[in-house]
Amino acid sequence: MAPFRRIPMNANFEAMKAVSVTALQQFGCPSCGSKNGSSECFDGRTMLWMCRDCGAGCCGLMQGITRATFAMGDFYAKLQVHPFQDISDHRLVDKRPEDGGEFFRPFKYGLAYIACFVCGAYVMDGNGSPWLNEMSARVRSWEASGRVIEMFRLGPFQRSAALLNEGARKLGRIEVDIGACDEHYCNLIKLHDLTQIGVITKEYLKEARG
Repeated sequence: MAPFRRIPMNANFEAMKAVSVTALQQFGCPSCGSKNGSSECFDGRTMLWMCRDCGAGCCGLMQGITRATFAMGDFYAKLQVHPFQDISDHRLVDKRPEDGGEFFRPFKYGLAYIACFVCGAYVMDGNGSPWLNEMSARVRSWEASGRVIEMFRLGPFQRSAALLNEGARKLGRIEVDIGACDEHYCNLIKLHDLTQIGVITKEYLKEARG
């Protein structure tokens, strides 16, 4: 078995996801969706895969394996459904959660020219920076992206604090970006935490805005 490489000493192994190798190849990194990564360790049953874009690691399990066959620290990652499995293919039919809301998977942060979803500001800080903190999330369908963008509209006849990610659209993925100024960055983190179950609702949005 090849030695481990480029694994941070402070890595949170218990947060490491384990998905099937097939899902990993089809949907990419479970944390950000990128397919830009490499296998750092493989024993014939479990592969340790590291993403070059977000830096996260995951375990890829061969068919029939339900738990990693080697430990990460003292932790053995267990097989789970790939987080992007239900929302990665833009050809999926439009579908909404039975209990309301929209399927919604936040997966990365960045900067974008976008309005704050709490106060509507276009300025990030006191220095007049036009770039706001931004969180990207995947949704299930083109129709769903429109409904999510409408959900973040700041008022009647006003702009939305959510935008369709054009770069992702060109790659066939459906992602929306949500903005937050520095003052309301903590609200963006709260929205991320509330929607980790894979669904966003108006109630979650209202709670995140505070």
